[in-house]
Amino acid sequence: MQCLMHTHSLYDWQTKVTEEKHLIIKKGTVVVNEKKVEVPDAVITLKENTSLPLVSALQHFLAEFRVGRNPNPSPLFQQIAVKAPRFRGWAQQDAHELLRYLLDGIRTEELKRYKDAIFSYLGVEDKPTPEQIIMCKGISSFLMDLKLSLASFSFD
Repeated sequence: MQCLMHTHSLYDWQTKVTEEKHLIIKKGTVVVNEKKVEVPDAVITLKENTSLPLVSALQHFLAEFRVGRNPNPSPLFQQIAVKAPRFRGWAQQDAHELLRYLLDGIRTEELKRYKDAIFSYLGVEDKPTPEQIIMCKGISSFLMDLKLSLASFSFD
């Protein structure tokens, strides 16, 4: 946690992650639930009230440190434990593994926000086909260029 508090790029990220309002999509074809969908150039509005519990917990943790308080890691650890139950309680944990779950969880929340906005824009429900249920629901891919605010999404 001490390393996170001194990672200055996280402070830039924490202000940008929830302030991002739009997603720019370039024209192309995507496959959603085995259905090809033609997507024109689009500017998709991201929902502002999307629940990002892990992102919020990390933002709060970093904000406490930034203003000179002694940050309490409990809410952050609780949110990590929701995503990865192995971190419940206060047992000694591998720092590398904890960091991996934290960063993966944050990225998953961000991608879900983008995915929900894209599906809403396309008018497609995010429900798996019977085959996908049998085969663990399939794989989704999402690529985003943060500098250009461009995104590409596919569901395999």
